[in-house]
Amino acid sequence: MPFRSYWQAGFEGADHINAQGVSLSMNDATGHLARAAEDYAALSPWAMTTVRESAGWRITERDGGFDFSHIRARMLAAKAHDIQICWTLLHYGWPAGLPLLDAAFVPRFARFCGAVARYLAPWYDEPPVYSPINEISFTSWALAVGYFPAGEPLHEASGTLFKRQLVRAALAACAAISQADPRARFLHCDPLIFVTPDGEAQSQHHADTQHEAQFEAWEMLAGLRAPELGGQPQILDMIGVNYYHDNQWQAPGQQRLYWHLGDRRRRPFHVMLSDLHQRFQRPLLVAETSHVGSGRGAWITAVANDVAQAQLNGAEIAGICLYPIVDRPDWDHGAHWHRSGLWEPRHAGPDPLARTLCLPYAHALRRAQHTLSLFHLQLSSCQTGKEQPMKTLIVFSHLRWDFVYQRPQHLLSRLAGYYQVIFIEEPVYEAGPPGLHRSAPAPGVTVICPHTDVAAPGFHDE
Repeated sequence: MPFRSYWQAGFEGADHINAQGVSLSMNDATGHLARAAEDYAALSPWAMTTVRESAGWRITERDGGFDFSHIRARMLAAKAHDIQICWTLLHYGWPAGLPLLDAAFVPRFARFCGAVARYLAPWYDEPPVYSPINEISFTSWALAVGYFPAGEPLHEASGTLFKRQLVRAALAACAAISQADPRARFLHCDPLIFVTPDGEAQSQHHADTQHEAQFEAWEMLAGLRAPELGGQPQILDMIGVNYYHDNQWQAPGQQRLYWHLGDRRRRPFHVMLSDLHQRFQRPLLVAETSHVGSGRGAWITAVANDVAQAQLNGAEIAGICLYPIVDRPDWDHGAHWHRSGLWEPRHAGPDPLARTLCLPYAHALRRAQHTLSLFHLQLSSCQTGKEQPMKTLIVFSHLRWDFVYQRPQHLLSRLAGYYQVIFIEEPVYEAGPPGLHRSAPAPGVTVICPHTDVAAPGFHDE
């Protein structure tokens, strides 16, 4: 894979103009540009040697030229701390006075991307990874509903027009980058969502339409939809999945399916990942994920378990990026910080941006990293046929694993971080030849259900 580390860190780099007309530079707001070396050094104990950064077209292009000083500063810090940077080139913002639908938008963006790739090519020994446009689907939606100022009149077809133009720009960017550095790899990121109808008959169409819209940009890039735009299969190199607690809702009312309340209508994240991989057959990166406040620890535990389950189901998952790794202020209310990072600014004293580690999140991350690394060892040994690196715990149970999720499943799911768990259910009567039915409902857990033509109940001697 093109990434140095499975666990990755993302630094919030949005640089758009918000609804209040304020020009944002989130890397400045969090203090990251000034503290890049410090921030990279702090990642070492967490085995994070790959980071996601934003170059910022709006910030970099000046008077027809380009100021790469902020990119150079981070590359120098990365070299000093053996960090791989994967760059996003348009993070919601573009130069003032350039309407998105202007004929000059696409070639001007391609020129910028080619210039960045030429500048960075000598810095990389391995193929660099670029995300030309962050969240094409989200950006086109945000512009169409007025959340981001579009700078032009809006109408019913605006979202579609914006999405098609951003796809054109991304395709032109990939061509310019490949010309500047043929080694380049491409990661195309968008939110992964689930939309369910609210129960009314007419709402099914709303839900289906919103749900399917999430795939349009990826399909356009690959030439599977709107081939006149010029998409090609090789352009959809890797898919970045951005996933947060509010990525699931019901239509048409937009009511959230609350994760922290355990809404049973939510679709499991591992199912969403597996479905996406099956649909496109591309490597997936969980390119953004985090939660807020006290929920951060439980969230990363759940994400790691879902990623492992998706891998058991055959999905190719290239890594997990904690985003943001350093807490960030709100785009529209700069005084409000989300409390979503592994580190939070101190907000007091002579250095209000000094980093403070969120200990509950850190402890949960340690456990998630340990559990997932053991699972990957098990997965690797199963794929290569080598001896299992862990002891095996064999469990005989009169309760079936999928009956009710209670203490046996809780305990054994935790123990699966230290043992290979074989969970043997009571036999099921079935006429015909006997056999063992296997399933993998959780990372490190194999459930075996014997089927037998012996009618005796339970674990009978026969």
